[in-house]
Amino acid sequence: APLKSKRVGVEQLSASPTSITSEAKDILAFLGGALIEENMSDRANEAITEDDTSRISRANILIDGECLLAAARLLRCVQDKSLYTPQHEQVMQVAEDMQESSQDLLHDPDDSWTRQSATSASAVTESNKNDGQRPTSIYYKISDGAKLECRVDCLVESSLLVPLLAVLNETPLYATWIPSWTVPISLGISESKQLQQVSRGQQVVHISCRVPWPLAARDVVLRATAADDIHDHQAIVVRMKTLSVQDDPIVPEPLPSVVRADFEGAILFRPCKKEEKDGEHAIDAPTNPDSTADEIPDETKQVMVSFKMYMDPHLSSIPSSVINFVTRTVIGTMWNMLLQVAEGVRDGKRPQHLQAIEERPELYQWIEERIQVLLSMNDAKGEDESQMATSTTARPCPNCDGDVKIRATTATQQEAKTAIDGSSNVGDLDFIAYLQT
Repeated sequence: APLKSKRVGVEQLSASPTSITSEAKDILAFLGGALIEENMSDRANEAITEDDTSRISRANILIDGECLLAAARLLRCVQDKSLYTPQHEQVMQVAEDMQESSQDLLHDPDDSWTRQSATSASAVTESNKNDGQRPTSIYYKISDGAKLECRVDCLVESSLLVPLLAVLNETPLYATWIPSWTVPISLGISESKQLQQVSRGQQVVHISCRVPWPLAARDVVLRATAADDIHDHQAIVVRMKTLSVQDDPIVPEPLPSVVRADFEGAILFRPCKKEEKDGEHAIDAPTNPDSTADEIPDETKQVMVSFKMYMDPHLSSIPSSVINFVTRTVIGTMWNMLLQVAEGVRDGKRPQHLQAIEERPELYQWIEERIQVLLSMNDAKGEDESQMATSTTARPCPNCDGDVKIRATTATQQEAKTAIDGSSNVGDLDFIAYLQT
């Protein structure tokens, strides 16, 4: 009741600190636009030192909102590990993989990678002629004779981001746009289907591939998981990883004539920084996660898309001619096709994708909303402190090594108010977890 009335202030908290929950204290601190002052430091620490049951409850809220990285950071503070469910264990493992992949993609490839090209991806069309070029760098490396790794860094206009996510998400339509080749070798997707929609941001996918004779056909079963890490790191992360029959009962046994390949991948979406935008080959500049972008008009706003994959087709070796074809032709062609299909979705020219989007309005409205938050938060970083009413401080966390850093902005205050009124998605409460992380 006091939380919903929004009339309980810091002074009333000081007078009756036990009258409301620690979660209410956290939200009220945000609504007040500042942290509890020094004379309330004991009660601030008390709010941080909440019980494990409350931490688990908050983590579940974050998981429901696809904020897996924030949920995992909160779950690691739980002292009683017996409270973990299998879902919690999986979230922490996926979050660890996402964190490692994100850190890797935030830094330039080292000397072990071969640079395949630095081009402007996708042709300039009537619909994108004002968007500018899309600087793209492609890297690859071959290990143990047959294991392929590739990486793509590409700047895309912000208007392409939701369509791009839609193309990646609609796995049953992969076979309709992923290129196939018959010369110089036979290569392509023969079938792609979704085995399970686990949650709004997670699905299990089965993809079958055609490969050159006399090799046996390959297939792969993946769990693709998307996480909203916007409030903490201004990013959306997608992690893809092979599932085996032992991992999940939904995974089918491979056919006798098919060899199951191993695959891992990650995609990182984040607002581009100034050094990545400026210059002909600016995306080769070292990437600093703490740097900020100059404010740019909405119509020219760009997002850095970084993609990395590893694939083991379970071959002892691959002929150099095949390696050259894959690294010089296949990777770049598939990436360009992905962008072209996303353009078609944006411009209303891909009826199958548009129908799939129309059939799931809740999902794609949520994606649109989160993208807008991502872009608006990037703008907010450069605004004047008086306009944003930003307060940042740090306090020691008794449950973890290190300080707790908390930002309270006009945007987060408004999100808290909307969430309390019950008119916002519960995932927008992810900022609450700052006090636990």
